[in-house]
Amino acid sequence: MKQILKAFNDQIYIPEVIKLLGEHYFKQRYIDTYDYSLMKYKCGSGKLSVGMKDILVRWECVISITGELIFNISTDDTFGFYLQTLRDERGELSGRTDDNEWIITAKEIFFTRISSKSDKPSTTIACLVEYFNCKKEIRELNSKRVLAYISNFDFVGVEFTESERKFIKDKFTVKLHGREFVFQQLEHRKLILEIVKSKKIDRAIFSKINFSILNDETKEEVDRYLELVSWFLSLVGVKATMIPLVEYYNDRDELIEIEFRDLISSPFHSNIVIDNLQCRRGLVQYFNECYDNFVKLYTDHSLNVFVASIVGMYEGKFLEHKIAGLILSYEFLLTKYLVNLGNDLESIKRLSIQDKLRTLNKYMKFIPARLLTDTIRQDVRNALFHTGEIPALTDDEKYELYKDYYDLLIQIILRILGYRGNYITPKDYSSVSLYRE
Repeated sequence: MKQILKAFNDQIYIPEVIKLLGEHYFKQRYIDTYDYSLMKYKCGSGKLSVGMKDILVRWECVISITGELIFNISTDDTFGFYLQTLRDERGELSGRTDDNEWIITAKEIFFTRISSKSDKPSTTIACLVEYFNCKKEIRELNSKRVLAYISNFDFVGVEFTESERKFIKDKFTVKLHGREFVFQQLEHRKLILEIVKSKKIDRAIFSKINFSILNDETKEEVDRYLELVSWFLSLVGVKATMIPLVEYYNDRDELIEIEFRDLISSPFHSNIVIDNLQCRRGLVQYFNECYDNFVKLYTDHSLNVFVASIVGMYEGKFLEHKIAGLILSYEFLLTKYLVNLGNDLESIKRLSIQDKLRTLNKYMKFIPARLLTDTIRQDVRNALFHTGEIPALTDDEKYELYKDYYDLLIQIILRILGYRGNYITPKDYSSVSLYRE
C-alpha cells in the first residue's frame, strides 16, 4: 500500500488506458426504462480532484426517466486502492465527452461503490453527484429558451398539440414572471405511467415546462423561478415535485447546455389536491389565482418548509407519525400566518394549537365548531408528544381525526393563497368547492 500511495507524490496521476462499462451495461441494467432516458449515454475523459490530488479518469453517465443521474468513473487499480484510503472525501470532475462536443463539470461527487474485475486492470466507481453540467463547445452560449423536466407531475391536458397530423390534448399554459410557461406531457407519458404502476420504478418524470428567457435575465433568476414552481406544485401534489434536469437552447433553438441537480424526491402517488379533471381546469385556476400570492409569501412564511412538512406527513408510515406531522404543519403555518397578520410572536407562541385555530377563525370564519374543541390538544397532541401514543382514541377515531384536520389544513392554505375553485378533499377524494356552505 505504501508503494501505491507513493505513486501520488505528483499532483497529477495518469492511469493506463481504461475500458468503460459501455452503453450496453446501462441498457441491460435499466432494461425497461433506458429508451425513455432524459439524457442518453455520454462518456469521456476528465480530471478528478479528490483528497488533494488530481487524477485523469474515464467517466460515463445517463439521466434516467426517474430523474436520477447514474454516474460511473473508471480508472486503473492503483487509484482504486488509493480511493479506499479516503473516508468521506467528495470530489469534483471536469472534462469532455469523447466526441469533443460537450464540456462537463460534476461537483460534490460522493463515491458509493468500488468494484474491480479480475480480467481487467481497472476499477469502476459508482458515484452520487449533486451537480452536473454539460455545456456545448461553442463560443456563444446566450440561452433564449428553457426546457425543464418535472418529477412526479402528471396531469390532464386542456390544450391541443399537433403531432403527426393528430391533435393531442397534452398541455396547459399559464403566465408567470412576465411570460408564458407551457406545461406539457412527455411523449411517452402513458408508457412511463404503466411502468410506475407495475412497480418497476416508484417515481418518474412525466412532464416538462417550456418558457423563454427574457433579455438580461440571469441563470440565478431562472433557477429561482424553477424553485418557486417546484414548491408550488409540490403543495397540491402532496409529494416532492422537483425539477432535477434543465435544458438551455439558443436563439437558433439548438441545445447548448444541460444542467442536473440531485434534489429531494418522493414516490409517485395520485392522491393530489387540485387537477384539471375532477377540478375542471383546476391547475390553470390554481396558477392564475394563487401563484403570485405564493411568491409574495414564500420567504416570510417559509412555504418550502411548510410544503416539505406536509409531504413528510403524507409519507409517514404509521398513523401516529402522520398525525404528529399534521400537528407540526399546523403549528408552523398558523404561527407564521398569524404573526404576518400583525399578532405578537411571543403571544402566538404561548397559544395552544386549538387556540391558534380559534384565533385564525376570527379572520377566516369558516372552521366548524367541532374542529375547534380541545380534542386535538388535550387527547391528541399532548398525549402523542409526551407518550408517543394516543390512548384516548380508537384506530378508527384517529383515522377520522386525521382526515378531518388534513382536509382543514388544505382549506386553510388554499384560502391563504387566494384560491376560489374546487379541490379534491382527502376525506373521500371527491371534488368539492372550497367555499361550499
